[in-house]
Amino acid sequence: MNSHKKGHELNDQIPQIIDNLDTNDITLYLKNNIVQKPLLDLLKKIDASNKLLKNKYLKCKKKLIKIKESIPENLIKETRILQDLSRNLSSTLNVDKILDIFYSACTHIIGFEYVMSFFVYPEQNIIKAVGGIGITKNHIKMVNL
Repeated sequence: MNSHKKGHELNDQIPQIIDNLDTNDITLYLKNNIVQKPLLDLLKKIDASNKLLKNKYLKCKKKLIKIKESIPENLIKETRILQDLSRNLSSTLNVDKILDIFYSACTHIIGFEYVMSFFVYPEQNIIKAVGGIGITKNHIKMVNL
């Protein structure tokens, strides 16, 4: 009966003992059979939690791989092209340079045969062709008539 009472006292002290233990202490206690059962139970719970977390991690990793594989390669390429275009456009404030970058991207990267740009003049209530690539100056004049 006395050893049974001693076991209850140890059980009451387990949270405090665990808070103050490091891994080496746990091993020592286990070797000396002191509070062995509660610590083994705790270690089993920790191991089960680790396995659960590992399984959840692996499931999430598989989902991410499926999502990555489901993104069409052309979408990734188009996104990179837009990022490059955005970076190049933001490198200057010169309107002519911006239009050249835009025209070049449209014809060389996207594959358009020609591009024409227009400016809007709201105070005059008109839209005016101002330039392009793959077109002649006559095209611009004809549009602006």
